[in-house]
Amino acid sequence: MDDSDIYRTARQMIEQHGDKAVERATMNLDLMKKKNDMDGLAVWLRVIQAIKGMENDKPERVVH
Repeated sequence: MDDSDIYRTARQMIEQHGDKAVERATMNLDLMKKKNDMDGLAVWLRVIQAIKGMENDKPERVVH
């Protein structure tokens, strides 16, 4: 997967799972570990990093 695929997947995870996106991606990571799928493991590690980066870049909500 190239970077655009990773970020597209990360965006989809955030859209579908909101604040639980990292948790859900980690579940996929664990599945790859159980299957001994090193390529899948590498992909989900990158997706998790992208999700975290996107979450850190979003502006804080201001409560009035």
